[in-house]
Amino acid sequence: MVKHNDSDHEQLKVHRNHLSDVPAELSQDDQRTVSVLHNALDSLDSHIPIMTPSSEWFQQQILLRQAQRSKRLLRELFMFVFVAIGLLSAFISAALQEPSLFLLVQLASLIIAPIVIVLLPRKQVGA
Repeated sequence: MVKHNDSDHEQLKVHRNHLSDVPAELSQDDQRTVSVLHNALDSLDSHIPIMTPSSEWFQQQILLRQAQRSKRLLRELFMFVFVAIGLLSAFISAALQEPSLFLLVQLASLIIAPIVIVLLPRKQVGA
């Protein structure tokens, strides 16, 4: 749940008051423009609420992301195990049936694997 925080409005006003120290060398028109801008910003602050998420909301989001990540990890682990079992059984049957074919597949994998590793795009952290 997101709640409205009045102290955020006060912090904006204090920050804006520090900015309102208009240099004396500005012309009268510039000083009026600055004061109109400050008044408009104060009006916006009073009409548009600043929403701050509660800590419970953040905790709920963290728990949700952790649950999603663990489900995805478990699914990927099962996929890895099943693919590995399938490949191993295929290679074992190929080695027992036709040893020359098995050696040819092993040689091809030694050549292709480094090429695939280099050419696959890497996932960027924070992207």
